[in-house]
Amino acid sequence: MGTLATIGTIFTGAGLVTNMMAAQQQRRAGALTQERYNVQAENERLKYRFEANRSRQQTAQILRRANETLAAANASSYRRGVDPSAFQLAINTRILTPAINELIQSDVNTQLAELSGEAQYADLIKAGEIAKAGGVTAGAMTMASGFLNAARIG
Repeated sequence: MGTLATIGTIFTGAGLVTNMMAAQQQRRAGALTQERYNVQAENERLKYRFEANRSRQQTAQILRRANETLAAANASSYRRGVDPSAFQLAINTRILTPAINELIQSDVNTQLAELSGEAQYADLIKAGEIAKAGGVTAGAMTMASGFLNAARIG
């Protein structure tokens, strides 16, 4: 019986070592998954920051065009000997109102890009944290299972 007990102890020990290795692999897999999510989150954040920056550049172009149009209208009025303020209604409806509408839309696009990017970033970071916690939990369950099996055997 001594030999059988020794063999049983060896198998029990080998089972525990196997469970420890499996638990370590599960924890490592969870950490690697978290790293992957973190990299993906940073990529999303950069992508949306680029979109927001592009929208800001469009805003600058809109302001530049509106300024150039107003300057041209004023210069044309002065050349004709007319006070530009006489055309205030035309300037407001044909130059300023469309420019303001474009500016508002550009600002909304900028804000949406930033908010979408931050929300996507937060979601991916949280998914990584959940993946890591899942690896730790799975590892703990594997170890618990190994100890229960060892306790049953001997």
